[in-house]
Amino acid sequence: MCKTHKNIVEIAAITLNLGKIKQISHVDGGIINHVYRIEFFDGKILFAKHAGDLPKSDTVGQTLLNISADRLLAEKRALILLNNIFPVNVEVPEVIHYDNRTHTLFVSEVCQGGTLLDGELKNGKFDLKVAKQIGLSMMQCHSDTKGIYPLRGSKENDIKHWDMMLSLRTTDIPNDTLPVDVISRLQELRKEAALASRNQLMHLDFCPKNILAGESTIGIIDFELSSSYGDLAYDLGFFLAHYMIWGIETGNLRGCKKAIEAILIPYVADNKNYWDHISKRVVGFTGATILYRLFGASPMNVIRSRKHLQRTGTALLSPEFDTPKSALKRLSDAAAGFYA
Repeated sequence: MCKTHKNIVEIAAITLNLGKIKQISHVDGGIINHVYRIEFFDGKILFAKHAGDLPKSDTVGQTLLNISADRLLAEKRALILLNNIFPVNVEVPEVIHYDNRTHTLFVSEVCQGGTLLDGELKNGKFDLKVAKQIGLSMMQCHSDTKGIYPLRGSKENDIKHWDMMLSLRTTDIPNDTLPVDVISRLQELRKEAALASRNQLMHLDFCPKNILAGESTIGIIDFELSSSYGDLAYDLGFFLAHYMIWGIETGNLRGCKKAIEAILIPYVADNKNYWDHISKRVVGFTGATILYRLFGASPMNVIRSRKHLQRTGTALLSPEFDTPKSALKRLSDAAAGFYA
């Protein structure tokens, strides 16, 4: 058992006094933190996230590599806030303990028996009920966290972190194969989003690998990249892009289109004023994220549809002007493979 395991066992068994550990196992997935599932003889299950001195994966890009181990303290603060916001059918982990000495965060299990949404989409399964729940939960997170306290120690730190994440998925995308007008649009998008930043909770990694889907609930996890500042369009576009990627990759374009609409319709209906201001950037961030997942840090394995996805991402970053209404149509068309 490695030192990281020993630290977790020590904290769980002695500091937390939670009982006798039955089994501890490493959880696959993720590239920054080591995550462990801890099962106790009394039936309790906890998850421990350990930041440590080195990232979990040696393929992580330099930007993510530079994020402080205090990222799990930021996640703790975000989770405490969100546990008082979401309805019962949307779960986020409950904070059990944060050990500052080892940068280890202990949290509860969420959406028991649920499956990662990423796996469902990879298999071409686009559940409309889940999509609608996600749209509503994102709307609630964005609307109910205005004016929150900093997650990374100060307002300046949160803004600096947001600025870094914004660059990572716009102007830092390798552009050797991108058209000049797309590179220009990425630069414009970055400037527009920086000016549109608001003081409210931003996940900044809101994608299917961080969402669990159950029979009647969804669970949202991994808030270590979150910030109290950002552009609403970033989270929404980042999430929509992953749906489009798997819709085009699996060939289930009809299911993808319906799911995109199920996400957007409740979001737009309850946030019409927001949508009027962010719609153009949502289209841009959807395109930027597709290109980021092709050429940026930790690219996705989508060799079969790579050219189709590049065309779609490029089309969504075209200089064509989007009204709030036309933005909805462009996103729906993109999900249906119109630009592929």
